[in-house]
Amino acid sequence: MKVPVPTLRARPRSCTRLRAVDLRPPALHFGAATIGLLALLVRLPWMFDRVDPEQPPDTLEYLAMASAVQHGTLFPDGSLPRTPGYAYLVALCDLLPGPAAANTAAVQHLLGVVLAVAVCLLGARWFGRAVGLISGGLLAISPQMFAIEDAVLPDFMLGTLVFAACALTVWAAAPRRRTRSWPWVAVGAATAAAVLVKPVAGVLIALVPLALLPASAGWRRTALATAIAAATALVALSPWLIRNAIVHDRPSLAGQLGMTLYNRVFEIDGRPIVPRGSAQSRVAAVYGVRAVQALGLRPHAAVHGVLMERFGYDGWQASAAMRKLAVDEIRRYPFTFARRTFELASGPVRSAPGAEQAALPLRPRAGDAGTGVARASWWVSQRVGKAWWIVTLHGWAIVAGLLLCDEARRLRLLVISAGAALVALAVAATHGGGDRYWWSLLPGVVLAAPAGAAAIVAAVARGRARRRPAPPSASA
Repeated sequence: MKVPVPTLRARPRSCTRLRAVDLRPPALHFGAATIGLLALLVRLPWMFDRVDPEQPPDTLEYLAMASAVQHGTLFPDGSLPRTPGYAYLVALCDLLPGPAAANTAAVQHLLGVVLAVAVCLLGARWFGRAVGLISGGLLAISPQMFAIEDAVLPDFMLGTLVFAACALTVWAAAPRRRTRSWPWVAVGAATAAAVLVKPVAGVLIALVPLALLPASAGWRRTALATAIAAATALVALSPWLIRNAIVHDRPSLAGQLGMTLYNRVFEIDGRPIVPRGSAQSRVAAVYGVRAVQALGLRPHAAVHGVLMERFGYDGWQASAAMRKLAVDEIRRYPFTFARRTFELASGPVRSAPGAEQAALPLRPRAGDAGTGVARASWWVSQRVGKAWWIVTLHGWAIVAGLLLCDEARRLRLLVISAGAALVALAVAATHGGGDRYWWSLLPGVVLAAPAGAAAIVAAVARGRARRRPAPPSASA
């Protein structure tokens, strides 16, 4: 038997590994650096010597919860039953010199710069350089993203963590990782972090089977990965759940669901507040409506206060009573409620084009600092957003991309778009939504829609190439 002799033509193993490394072209690095610099210039005037106006009630609530954390309360209770995740961030930001609100806004603006660069690099890796540069550039100058970064509210952090969970799911679902356990532990941990900011993020666990089943990973592998991610999230959230079971007699994530669901049913959908039989319903219909008319409160806030006053409830008990009232009312119009939920859930796509008016009212917060770059960027975003809206076919390019992409890109596009869609549906069903809720999901929408448009362009190019006549052969 002849034994092959190694020659100089054989490549050493180390060379093979080097050739397998995905080296990014300098143009992408330059583009990502430019996007990061532009995003920083847009936000810089609001990061130093910031002028803070009177804060809204929700911001004051989170500042109070953060102060309780700094004074040793691990699980702070606000006047409303909220999850503590965002309060932890505010408490960390308060360790910096200066007011807590100003520090939190500055940190969120820095994270906004990082997010724009990350979307650029990931978009280029997943869908091509053009998609990455367009998506990152749009986020860098987006007035909507600036507006939620500048507010001391959990919306920006929710959107950032939702995108991080989606990116980790894409990474974990890669063929060489999907059979391992620790990538799905990371997915579960990111989901738990998002849930501690806002409980609606719990729907992100559904991304695991959505990512694996179309990739032919098999039912056993899909079930195991889903169980690992869900168990990790449950373990991470268990201290909060156990605490609520002890203090509030129910192991729930947040008692605020009752208030938000009441808002959806009786404010967004406009259902009449009338007595339906229970004592809580009669009190809400009589005294709650009176409080709305006399004090100018929103119905859900008025009813929450009335239930606490009349029945001696704490915030969690009053919210639970409101949840029951809302669920009883939903049973009277289930199909209309479902249809309305899907209509409201289109908010992230409808609000994606640049809206200059979202950020212009925040101009005075920069004090005497020059804001020319920011205002010019927002003006450009307003005009580019209209083109984005047309090129992406009002967002329907995402659906077309799912049909036209190759298998690898289809998986990535499915996870990114499904993550935003699932959270949007959860927000629409339990709250009704609003501009700042939809703006928090812009990273996924701004990346998915250009990726779908690029898939359409590539499909058209392939079709034209097939129709071209073959060149004459040399023998002919």
